[in-house]
Amino acid sequence: MDSNYRGDLHFGECYKKLRDKGFIDDLTITVIWNTDGAQPYKMSKNGIWPFMATINEAPYKLRRNYVILLALWFGNKKPPLHAFLDWIVKEWARLENDGINVKGIHYKIRVLVITTDTMARPLIRNTTQFNGQFGCDFCLHPGID
Repeated sequence: MDSNYRGDLHFGECYKKLRDKGFIDDLTITVIWNTDGAQPYKMSKNGIWPFMATINEAPYKLRRNYVILLALWFGNKKPPLHAFLDWIVKEWARLENDGINVKGIHYKIRVLVITTDTMARPLIRNTTQFNGQFGCDFCLHPGID
């Protein structure tokens, strides 16, 4: 394959390094988590926050058509971090440690990436939003009011 071709996650340098180090092999299922909030309709004061996963080893069309819904939050505020993530992280830690058996084959499970937009990232990381006091990820400046 052409080394300049960038067609999918499997061709990326980070993915290759993880394979070289043995973190990923042919018996590993890797996933990407994603979350973002959205209003169900234009004037709504409520938001819907789905927390989803996709399986990287699935063919692209299947990956796009079959997204796994891990959790769903509906409310007039962002979801509280612990109510939203505690059980997901606990269950996925168990899956990473114990793996999963599918048709007699034992697979390891690995979460590679959690993707969010700028507004959802502080929720997942339990940090201050970018426009709040000490909201910068790269420095310790408190910001300007």
